[in-house]
Amino acid sequence: MRLRVFEAATGQQALARMREALGPEAIVVATRDTENGVRVTAAVETHDPDLRAMLDPSARNAVVERIGDALRAQAVPPPLSERLLARVRETGLDDPVLALADALGRLGAFATAAEGLPDRLALIGPCGGGKTAAVAKLAAEARLAGARPSVASLDTRRAGGVARLRSLLEPLGVAVERCEDPQQLGGRSVTERPEIVDTGGLNPFSGRELATLATLLSQLGQEPVLVLPAGLDPADSGEIAANFAALGVSRMIVTKLDMARRFGGLLAAVDAGLRPCRASIGPAVGSALLPLSPASLARLLLGGSEAVAETSS
Repeated sequence: MRLRVFEAATGQQALARMREALGPEAIVVATRDTENGVRVTAAVETHDPDLRAMLDPSARNAVVERIGDALRAQAVPPPLSERLLARVRETGLDDPVLALADALGRLGAFATAAEGLPDRLALIGPCGGGKTAAVAKLAAEARLAGARPSVASLDTRRAGGVARLRSLLEPLGVAVERCEDPQQLGGRSVTERPEIVDTGGLNPFSGRELATLATLLSQLGQEPVLVLPAGLDPADSGEIAANFAALGVSRMIVTKLDMARRFGGLLAAVDAGLRPCRASIGPAVGSALLPLSPASLARLLLGGSEAVAETSS
């Protein structure tokens, strides 16, 4: 039997993370309230490995071949693909999803960045990446869970930026504060959680705009979380992620999974040091952000767009 601990703002969210990581056979061993929400201790039965199957070279080769084919189809950069396949060979697991999940879990982003999202966060990222929709989804999720989120927007230069966010959240009774000065947010005292800040989009390849963002982040008390579309070119996605990682960003929300057919860009961003904490499928506020773990990412890479369709249905 293997034990794992899951923490979330609500018990429902903690149970969802438990099922995502351990599957439907997991059982709850204990629950307790914490300062930040709920902690669930879960257990899942482990089965003795089939040693004969593990020692069968043809079985191991078939797993490596299937994963290699999937990584190529997903346009994963070859150097990263080779590193993952080397780890798959080391594990000797005969299940492709488990083998790839184990390899993904050893990437630095999953080892160094915290799981889940902070309760005080500022969403940042390139123009058109889906930040405003992600803010609305996070606020709606919190509201439906019984919380009273605090939402503010620094997206004041784009025509209609604040108005759109207000139109999305007004039906839920969530107010949106318009802020021209980031210092106004950094110095205020807010008791509502989560505290979510929407920011304006930027060119992630512009040194000047990244420097401006660095100044803004130094004035805010919220943790920056990158919002990045899933279907970007792997080289571009990796460079964007590296630029934001250099600013101290460690976590990201992946958007537009339903509009991507290859996820090599997503994996390149993970390899650059950003942990994917949530994923967005579709722009509707009622479509919740889904947790992303090494296991779910492995299923996505092996199943491609079909896996996204199954997840969204």
